[in-house]
Amino acid sequence: MPIQSSLLRIPEEAVAAEDARPYLKDFVYWLRDFLGEIANDPNDIDPSTGIPLFEASQISFLSEALREVNEHEHFENVVALIDRAMAESLSSHGLEGVQLNWKLSNINFWLERFIGERTAKLLERLLASIDALLKSLLGAVGAGHAIEELKEAVLNSITLVTE
Repeated sequence: MPIQSSLLRIPEEAVAAEDARPYLKDFVYWLRDFLGEIANDPNDIDPSTGIPLFEASQISFLSEALREVNEHEHFENVVALIDRAMAESLSSHGLEGVQLNWKLSNINFWLERFIGERTAKLLERLLASIDALLKSLLGAVGAGHAIEELKEAVLNSITLVTE
């Protein structure tokens, strides 16, 4: 089944760092589910090229790597760190106000486009949007980078089409 992730919740109004926590936690769980969807169906075809979105020899690692990340509770650890993070740290990493809304909006924008047209180029843009928020979040909470590196491995598994 192709990727069908739901859109992320975005605050109706810009929120302070303290009130951003639920949206940040939702993002972490959304990312876990999004990567799980890719792991469950890594054989999507790019309609613009007619070839698979991912190199089979590379994306085949995702399922087991995701299992390890889940086994070590990396996603849950980041969520716990969000609760303990200083508001000043969240703020200094752009995880409040319009900056947060913009990062979430970018992810939703590229997710909607990717769901409508599953091209490698749109997936790259979606992953870049995810990366912007993920790097800010991991920096703010002082988490390890296993989740970021897992996302990078997915990006590096996208089939390269040369013209």
